[in-house]
Amino acid sequence: MATTSAQRAIDRAVKCAAHYETDCVLSAEIGVSIPAAFVYDPTGTGMRMLIAPRLYPNASGTEDDLAMVRVNDQEDLSSGFQMQLNRSVRVEYLPGGSRAPVTEVLTSTDAYCVQLLRHAYSASCWEQLD
Repeated sequence: MATTSAQRAIDRAVKCAAHYETDCVLSAEIGVSIPAAFVYDPTGTGMRMLIAPRLYPNASGTEDDLAMVRVNDQEDLSSGFQMQLNRSVRVEYLPGGSRAPVTEVLTSTDAYCVQLLRHAYSASCWEQLD
């Protein structure tokens, strides 16, 4: 993805995140047709774009790393559901506007966001990307 396209997508994600007061935006929510998660980075960079994140084995390697997380549609809060997700995940992804993959451990909301993205697309899609 070109740097200018990635920046436009990040700008859209920032507006969406600010409107709904959330730290996680999925690409489909802002009309971006590639599997990407946008997560808030409190270090001053704003939202980060994580394109096609690949999950590696659980960072902690223990079952106590699991949490029940409620997922809501911000337009209809009564239509939410719960998912069991890892509190931390090790991922490899392409940052928006870059071709160099990054590997890092994500925790809390960032980890949940990436796992939600993985859930939002079919397994066959991820098989082709991974």
